[in-house]
Amino acid sequence: MSRNILGKHKFIECDCSAHVLGIQFDEDDKIVYFSYYGILPHNVPLWQRMRCAYAELKGDAWKDNLVFKKEQIVEIRDFLNELLEDIK
Repeated sequence: MSRNILGKHKFIECDCSAHVLGIQFDEDDKIVYFSYYGILPHNVPLWQRMRCAYAELKGDAWKDNLVFKKEQIVEIRDFLNELLEDIK
């Protein structure tokens, strides 16, 4: 059953401009979905734009998501914070 998971969400473009990371929060189940989209910066096909628009409006267009609960999100956050300290 597909449902609208558009609570908090964010799409972050890769530095190479060829990929997008989608992060969406399912408020009902308290789960975070990470989706990966490959795009071509100069020629994005209509079907790819439709897929991204569908994901934006109705939730995940395909079942190619990584799904994390709170414990894994905390682990990801802690690791990213460690990396940020190394970058300084």
